[in-house]
Amino acid sequence: MEERPDAPQVHHGALLTRQGLSYGFPCLQLFVDRDNKPCLMPSGTPYGRFVVARALDSELLGMFGGRELIIFE
Repeated sequence: MEERPDAPQVHHGALLTRQGLSYGFPCLQLFVDRDNKPCLMPSGTPYGRFVVARALDSELLGMFGGRELIIFE
């Protein structure tokens, strides 16, 4: 995650996906605090993004290892 927000509460990142759907992989990328709670902008919107990927590369699939969550420290 190269676009880390400049917010003091951000500790690490998380990527959540759902595998096995016919239309692709919905991916929710969030920045979270030390307690793994989403960090919010002053507007109340979480730092992060949502995308639907047609496919994930083998490296990322390997990182998921059959799970739906990756934590990036």
